[in-house]
Amino acid sequence: MHKKSKFLLFLLILLTIFIPLQFNLCFSKYVIENFFTVATLNLDNNPPYFELINIKNTNTTYPNYANHSHTITIQLKLIEKNIKSINFNQNTLKIKVGSDFVSSSFKKFSLISENSNEKLYEISFTDLYGNGPLELYIPEGIVTDSSNSKNFSKTIQTNIQIDNIAPILTLQENLQNDGTSLITINSSESINNLNNWNLSENKMQLSKTFYNRISYPITINDFAQNSSEILVSTKLANNISLLYSTYDSYSSFSNATSGDICAKNTISSSSTNKTESIFLRLESNSINLKLQGQIFLFNHWKEGSKGLCSYSELLYTYGYNPSKTTWLNINSDNTLMLNKKIYSQLGGIGLNVPNKKDFSGKNPISPEIAIQNLYGISSIALKLNDSSQFSVIYQMYLKNIGWLKTFSDGEESIYSFDKPMSAIRINIVSKEEKQCLIDYWNKDIGTNNIN
Repeated sequence: MHKKSKFLLFLLILLTIFIPLQFNLCFSKYVIENFFTVATLNLDNNPPYFELINIKNTNTTYPNYANHSHTITIQLKLIEKNIKSINFNQNTLKIKVGSDFVSSSFKKFSLISENSNEKLYEISFTDLYGNGPLELYIPEGIVTDSSNSKNFSKTIQTNIQIDNIAPILTLQENLQNDGTSLITINSSESINNLNNWNLSENKMQLSKTFYNRISYPITINDFAQNSSEILVSTKLANNISLLYSTYDSYSSFSNATSGDICAKNTISSSSTNKTESIFLRLESNSINLKLQGQIFLFNHWKEGSKGLCSYSELLYTYGYNPSKTTWLNINSDNTLMLNKKIYSQLGGIGLNVPNKKDFSGKNPISPEIAIQNLYGISSIALKLNDSSQFSVIYQMYLKNIGWLKTFSDGEESIYSFDKPMSAIRINIVSKEEKQCLIDYWNKDIGTNNIN
């Protein structure tokens, strides 16, 4: 072999041996792969958290307002699929009203549904006191997941305003040119409207026109249903005016009044005086109203008898006057002057005077009988010629019995024919006020109240 060829062969052998050793190379026809499970990892980067799903308020008229009487029901969703521990209950859920945490009465605190990713809670609570926005506060760390992540603290806005302060109300009366009065009620906060009243745009003022003197209370609610009562009292209105006075046995005429009680002194004292006569006068500036009346007169001389009024010299009869089927027209028949004004008279003066005789000059009343004050008006019925817009209401008072039920529009008010009344109150009211005033007067049934 040629020397040069031998040298090249030798060099090739050396390179074949040296290069694999120098670079630690390994060559194989096959590549073997092997996989080993070191650990199972659950990658959950989201901590547990709560979400408000729904909220309800038993104040359905204004659901964004509530007071201590309302019940709030919420649904909260807890979102977490790997819960390790949970401490969510009545003690850990905090309730805040305004700037203060408050206690409440929980009616319900229940887990109502759940799946692998979430839990749904329904919670109801009431007796919330204080004032201000209602918030729910969830503290940090009451839920832990399997990776030891804890929930963050969270404040949930409910958009409900807790209000336990009743509105403060003031009343103002302004007399109008036509004799009506404009009553305005101002409130310290927004209030609900009332039937037949006008509510201002800012909902803090009610107004209404009144035709005559009248007094009765109304209840006004704010949006959270807190209530305040105010006495609606018109002292200036005279568009319609029903004036009346009474005469009691052994007494004098009571002061003419409109809508108030005649003969308060009889109620408040030990007097047994009975009402012998009622004097009525109806005045109206713009409405053509006429009043009619009917009474039952109980006297010493009994059925079929007639008497002569000691003051007016008008005749009266035992029983119904004018009769059971007829009515006296006020300001037309049986008129007389009283306090320089024309009134109509029902009844007669002198029914309990000693030695008083009937119209025929017979049957004098003995002093022993007269002093007992047994005689007078024992029933009354009043009505208007047109009751489509206005009503007349009346209530009788009997000694030792108290106020009777209030009647209206031609209904007969009577306790017993032989039990005359000792006081009365009468008023003409619009249809809108009728039931309000009847309810107010009926609170006095069976009492001696003169307020």
